[in-house]
Amino acid sequence: MKGASPGDGLLTTLLQLDPIYARFQRSESQQRRLDDDLARGRLHLEAGGFTVELHHRDGTLLLEGGRIDYTDGRLDAATGTIPLRASLPNPGGRVLAGQAVTVVLRGAVHRNAIAVPQRAVMEGPQGKQVMVVANGDGEALVAQPRPVEVGTWIDLPGEGLEARQWIVTEGLQPGDRVIVDNLAKLRPGSTIVIAPVTADTPNENR
Repeated sequence: MKGASPGDGLLTTLLQLDPIYARFQRSESQQRRLDDDLARGRLHLEAGGFTVELHHRDGTLLLEGGRIDYTDGRLDAATGTIPLRASLPNPGGRVLAGQAVTVVLRGAVHRNAIAVPQRAVMEGPQGKQVMVVANGDGEALVAQPRPVEVGTWIDLPGEGLEARQWIVTEGLQPGDRVIVDNLAKLRPGSTIVIAPVTADTPNENR
C-alpha cells in the first residue's frame, strides 16, 4: 500500500467563522468630518467607542456586538480610504466568509443635532439645499430655498420615508420649518398653505 506524500493532498484555505472578521474602509473625508465633529463637541462617543453590526443588503440585521480591532495608520493613496477591521461573534456560522454585507457603526451620539428627511434635501446649482417656510407679503407664507451642509444620514426608529434622515450641520436653526412635500412643483417665492396634520395623515405625507 502506497503511503501518502505531500504531493497527494489538495490545497485548501482555513477560514475562521466565529468570531468572523469584517474588513471595510472609511474615506478620508469621513474621517476628517468625524474628527471635526468630535473636536467641536457635536458628536459624542459612548464608553468603549463604536460597536459594529453587519446587515444584509436589504437592511436585515445579520450580526451585532462587534468591535473595531484594527485601524490602519496609513491612508491608501490609491482609494483615498483608511482600512479598518472589526471582529464579530458569528454563532452557527450565520455569515459566510466572502459574503457581501453592509457594516453599520453604532455608539455615536449627535448632540443638539438637526435632522431632516432625506427627501427634503435637493441638489441645487450651489450644492445641497432645502425649501423652508418664510414670510412673504402681508400674512402670506412663501417657499424659500436655503443652502445647507449635511453630515451623515441616520435611520430613526420606525419605517417609511421619515425614518431615514440627513444630519444638517450648517444652514438650519431650531424652529425653521422645512418643506417635505410637492418639492418638484415649488419655486422660490411660491405661496404655500400649511395643512394641519391629523391622526389619519400617513407619515410619508407630513
